[in-house]
Amino acid sequence: MRKFALLLATFSLLFFYARSQEIVEQIERSVNQDAVEAHIRFLASDELRGRMTGTPENKIAAKYIAERLRSAGATLLPDRDSYHQQVPLLRSDAPSSAVFSFDDQELSQWDELLFITAANGTLSAPLVFVGYGSEEELKKGKIEGKIVVARAGAEDNKEARAFFGISREKVEMVKEMGGVALIELYRSSELPWSLLQNYFSGTKYTLDGPTGDSFSSGLINDAEGTWLEYFSSKKKLKSSELTIEGADTRSIEVPNVLGWIEGADPALKDEYLIISAHFDHVGVKQVPAGEDSIWNGARDNAIGTTALLTTAEFFGMNRPARSILFLACNAEEVGLLGSRYYSENPWMPLDKAIFNFNNDGAGYNNKTIMTVIGLERTSADTMIMDGAKTFGLTAIQDPVPEQNLYDRSDNVSFAAKGVPAITAAPGADDFDEEVLKYYHQPADEADNLDYAYLADYYRAYILAAYKILHAGERPFWKSGDKYEEAGKSLYSIE
Repeated sequence: MRKFALLLATFSLLFFYARSQEIVEQIERSVNQDAVEAHIRFLASDELRGRMTGTPENKIAAKYIAERLRSAGATLLPDRDSYHQQVPLLRSDAPSSAVFSFDDQELSQWDELLFITAANGTLSAPLVFVGYGSEEELKKGKIEGKIVVARAGAEDNKEARAFFGISREKVEMVKEMGGVALIELYRSSELPWSLLQNYFSGTKYTLDGPTGDSFSSGLINDAEGTWLEYFSSKKKLKSSELTIEGADTRSIEVPNVLGWIEGADPALKDEYLIISAHFDHVGVKQVPAGEDSIWNGARDNAIGTTALLTTAEFFGMNRPARSILFLACNAEEVGLLGSRYYSENPWMPLDKAIFNFNNDGAGYNNKTIMTVIGLERTSADTMIMDGAKTFGLTAIQDPVPEQNLYDRSDNVSFAAKGVPAITAAPGADDFDEEVLKYYHQPADEADNLDYAYLADYYRAYILAAYKILHAGERPFWKSGDKYEEAGKSLYSIE
């Protein structure tokens, strides 16, 4: 029986490929430049005020996406009664003041001290320094009832961009072992203190849950390494005091948006492709009078969200062999939280997902290419390159690998679980002035986009998705990729 099902699936895929030229023509007709522009102009309009996570305008964008998916023919996911998956977040506003006192020293916010999470009040407790704060070092430090001071990062990973994930792990260990606060010594030129001041001075979000209760975790500015020398020599202090005022922490929910197109092939429809894009942006900023205060986010990521909607519009009229899950992620700009929550609470089994084809971007400077972050990491590379070539574009891999873009978009939430994942983006062959003048800037508006180029970009994206959906062999990680073992575990591959 199983051999018959495989034979049936093979004939079905051959049939779909026989229609390849017809499919190209259908994609050409399906992607309407005016419709593309309408989606982007609505999502990036001043009325949506930058679609910041947790705002009413963000919810309006989610409602728009859900209704456009419904109109395209994407249904509710099986056994669900809504297009919205509510993501529980903890919203934290920075404290108005903070003072950390020990020995005859006193550090205050903002030049010397910053907080990732904060609990109002005064905390008096012994202090212990624990090196990098590994599990072994924390146990050795007997941290119960103590304020814990540790070096930022880890002994084997001092990369600044990995700091936040490592810090979350330390917070959990400190809390489990009874520590009452965690303060880390931060020293990096990669992410300077001034950048952290700007980030932590506003509203921050974390996933509500184990890391979401009130707990103070912060950073000491140790640019010169003097505090490391100080605490290394002291190790323990009998008393220290941490006073925090004005912090505001509350639980909220924000929506991810999900839609489903069931595959037409009975033998393959249980397998599915994840088409994803984040729809949140960074909202409204305080600026001098007369300047534009709305960060509209046309490129980042109304373009990507429109890729998702345009793909749904095509496959709603042309059902593929395998199924498609459409996931419009929230809270990407505040830490990839929407995709992370979905990957940990999936509505469909992840081991049936064949691929995550994410869409995100900062902007474009080369209209002859399609940039694909992670292109070289999976066996879907030739399908993506062929899809781009058909519509006159060249698919290139990450042009700035030193910026670690792969781990900074929603694709990584699925890669970490083992699902082969990449992020497509409009053509950027460098992070140059043409890109940076729009990236997270108020100039990123719908009026200054090239919609003819975007229409071809969407056609290439849809054709690449079509090829993946009808591939005889499911895409997988290339040998040696850092997520290969997670993939083998997810799919039970020996």
